[in-house]
Parts: sequence; structure tokens; C-alpha cells
Amino acid sequence: MSGASRDAEEIAAYYARGLERDRLASGLGALEFARTQALLERYLPAPPAVVADVGGGPGRYAVWLAERGYRLHLIDPVPLHVEQARAAANSRPAAPLASAEVGDARALRLPDASADAVLLFGPLYHLPERADRLQALAEARRVCRPGGVVIVAAISRFASTLDGLRGGYLADPAFAAVAAGDRRDGRHRNPTGDPAYFTTAYFHRPEELAAECSAAGLTHEATLAVEGAGWLLPDLDARLADERRRAILLAGLAALETEPALLGASAHLLTVARRARDSAPMSAGPFYRVSIDDIAPRYLGRGFTAEEGVPPAAVDEAQRRLGVRIPASLAYYYRQAGRCTALNALHHRLYAPSELRIDGGYLVFMDENQTVVSWGFRTTDCGEDDPTVWQRNNTPPHEWYSEDKPFTRFLTGMLDWYVEMGMLRR
Repeated sequence: MSGASRDAEEIAAYYARGLERDRLASGLGALEFARTQALLERYLPAPPAVVADVGGGPGRYAVWLAERGYRLHLIDPVPLHVEQARAAANSRPAAPLASAEVGDARALRLPDASADAVLLFGPLYHLPERADRLQALAEARRVCRPGGVVIVAAISRFASTLDGLRGGYLADPAFAAVAAGDRRDGRHRNPTGDPAYFTTAYFHRPEELAAECSAAGLTHEATLAVEGAGWLLPDLDARLADERRRAILLAGLAALETEPALLGASAHLLTVARRARDSAPMSAGPFYRVSIDDIAPRYLGRGFTAEEGVPPAAVDEAQRRLGVRIPASLAYYYRQAGRCTALNALHHRLYAPSELRIDGGYLVFMDENQTVVSWGFRTTDCGEDDPTVWQRNNTPPHEWYSEDKPFTRFLTGMLDWYVEMGMLRR
């Protein structure tokens, strides 16, 4: 099983426990809910605006907003959550949902420019790969009307370490190792199976959120601390139950919510971004461009030059020679960076369009530096814009194995590996 498949299964199994339904009812969750409510009241347009609640879980925010007169479309990848959201809405006649369905934040079924606001409360921290996060943000931009708001939740890079100090978890060597990994690269892995240690996720540095929004074509407006340092207090339920103490707590957190020096101390962050009023619609097709356009500034600290691109005629000629379509994501990468030796010959070697070949039903496009393995697409998948990459071991029996990643995610994963190995500096 591939890493991506394992991640998806682990996340699905975690949420199938049903723990999310009551998480926001007390303690840390109640503070998160109260603060998020306050921020939504500030940044959402007035009802009856249309809101897409993507990753809406069991519907706690959706039902609350529907009661206030918003038209809510809830989307979540977990069937149990969608069932719970429908049940919650049905039990409160004043809070009907416009729709509630199982779906993927990276491929929404909502029409272009159909929502006044899009909430992403969950997708960004359960998509460990940056390319997937950018795709989810680009989808939010697509369905958001020009001038509309996209509000994104994230978990702080330092949340696990702070939670370990607060709850004593750092005394467990397994948790201490998890927290150290989080601080190192943001990739949260829980090998213990203990649900108290959460599930597979990505934990952001506060400054990363503005960069990811910008890469997806959104205009960053603010990144805010949700709980601030308040989640570390030992008596949250008592404070929130007392009207005066609750007001003092929430006012103090609001006063510090934008302080850059303190953002990382919050368990959750909320980023507010907008789709520009004069922006063109983004159709479902070119998500691969978002990831590819992000490569040069992210890994080279500059844009691609005209000389680093391959002329479209070279790609067209390769298609005629091979009699098969070159997937749009690879063709676009050739046009942007096909001659960028700083990326394409650093270790593995990307073929030039003239070198592309078909071998045993696969379109081969890259070799490992010693040709121990090669990578390609199944020719039957080449009609897709961003198809799954397959790897072949070049020693007998020459079998192909799925990488379980589309080309754009395979490409950025390879570049991340270059960074990790010290071959490429960001």
C-alpha cells in the first residue's frame, strides 16, 4: 500500500470513531468553537449568503450558521460526519442545510462562483502534501464568487509540543518523537494508534498560510490565532461557564490574535483570504498549473526564465511521433521548466520531449540517476490531465508499481526529497 493510501485510511479510521461530534462541546474544543464563532461573525458576509462548509464534519458550524439564516452546503469526506450533520440539522427545524454530501476538497461538485464564502475547516491539515493543499485552495477559489471570502483553519506547527507540556504527554517517548517530527517538518504521524495523539496531518508555520493562499490565486487578508495561549489554561470549562470570566478571556485572546510573535502558540490558526473582484474564473482543469507555477519560487527562490521552457512545438512533435497524448500536467511542466537543469538533472533525469518513449504500455518520462528505476504513465491514463505516476524496477522481472500520486504530487515530492537530502536549498 502506498503512503498516500495509508494516510487516507488512517485519517478515515480515526474519524470513524465518532469522536469529532462532541469535540467542540467542552474544554479546548469549546474555546476553539467560541473563538471561531466570533471570527466568523466578523468576516462572513451577512445572511442569507451562500456558504460552502468544506470539511464541515458533523455540522457544528454549519447548523449554527444555518440557524442564523445562511444557506449552507456541507461537504466532508467521512460518511459518518455527513450522516451526523444531516441528523443535527433535521433535529433543529430552524437550521435546514441546503445540501450535505460526501466529497473531496480537491474536487468539489459545486459550480464556479456559486458561494459567497468558503470555509476550509480541516482539509488543509489533513492534506500532508503541499500540492494537495494548493489544489483544495484553488477549488475554494473556483467556487467562491469574485470578492468573496475563503476562511481556512490550520493547526500550528508547535501545537503537539505545547499540548505535550500541558497534558504531560512528552513523558511518553513515542509522543516526544511525534512532537519532534512535527517541529522538524510539520508532518504529524501517530504510530501508536492512541487517538489522544491525533492522526496523520500537516501542522503549519503561521507564515506558510499566506504563501499557500497566494500560490492558489487568493489574496491573503489576515492570519489569526484562534485559541491563542488560552488553550493552555487548566480551568477552561469554568471560565467559559462564568459570563464575566468568559468575556475577559475572549477579549484578551482577541487583543492578541494578530500578534506575529504569538501566533505559533495557538493550537489553531484561522486565515482569511479573498478572491479578487476582477479575477477570472478557474475551471476544474488547470489545478496542475497551480502546483507547477509554485515550484520556481518555492524551490529556486525566483521565477522560471523563458530559456528554461521547452517550445510547445517540441511537445506537439513528441505526441505525433508517439501517437499518444502527453498528459497536460507534464506538457505544462515542459513549457515552464523542461530545460531547467537545476531541477531536472539534479539527481533523477527528466527526459526531453524527443526522448519520451513507450515501453510495454507505459509512457516513460524519467530515469533514476543510475537508471535503476524509471517512471512513466500508463498509456491508457494519458488522456487525464494529471495522471498517476508508475515506477518500474529496471532489473528482471521489470515490474511496474503505482506511486499512487498524480504527476504534480510526484514532482513536488521528489523536490522535497532533494531538499531533505541537501541537494536543493530552499
